[in-house]
Amino acid sequence: MGNRQGSEGLIFLPEGTGENESSSREPEEESEIARQLFDKGEKAPERSKESFLLDFGVAVASIIFASALFLFSGVAIALEWIVAAFFIVIVMVIAFWGIG
Repeated sequence: MGNRQGSEGLIFLPEGTGENESSSREPEEESEIARQLFDKGEKAPERSKESFLLDFGVAVASIIFASALFLFSGVAIALEWIVAAFFIVIVMVIAFWGIG
């Protein structure tokens, strides 16, 4: 689906409709169609605290599991803590981004 920037934002055009081709619709009609499509959009569901805690618990458990694999595989402990810290930071960013 092609698109172009209009005064109302992005306007989605049928496949094969380019900037150089003449459109059968008037700009006002395109704006109305785009507005109707936008109004039909669904909002993201609100995340409950329980859902967040479950996701966070799974992330922490996976970090512990990954740390145990590093520890028992003979990899240097310093490397294990560096990797674990990296995963913790990534998980925290994803988790708090999901809340917002």
